[in-house]
Amino acid sequence: MQNFYLKLLMTVGCAEPMSKKLHLNFHNNVLCIYKDSENTYLSLDKSFIVFIGEIQKSEPFKVIYSKDYINTPFPINLNQCLKIETNHLKLNKIYEVNLESNKNFSQRFCLIGKKKEIQVFQINDSCEEC
Repeated sequence: MQNFYLKLLMTVGCAEPMSKKLHLNFHNNVLCIYKDSENTYLSLDKSFIVFIGEIQKSEPFKVIYSKDYINTPFPINLNQCLKIETNHLKLNKIYEVNLESNKNFSQRFCLIGKKKEIQVFQINDSCEEC
């Protein structure tokens, strides 16, 4: 009977998605990321990492930004978002931002527009073009 409960618990745990969605906001060349949840999802050491990678057809995930956050408030809403400069990002390219703590959060996006009128678009994982 104990094996049954262990197997059931493992099955339910495996049904959870590998990553959850992040929310994005873009203003004045700054990407603002947050979870939009009151839960902090911090690991035991109260740290998390954020990284951004470029998505290209038939190419491996290429990390172009990475930062460890230690004893930093978890970005639970727009007012408490993590701000990331986007000078290193190019227009019309697909990127994926990831936040990893005791849970994984991610969102694909692209920046579209002209220098003074850039907008961020959140896209689904199946999109291969902006």
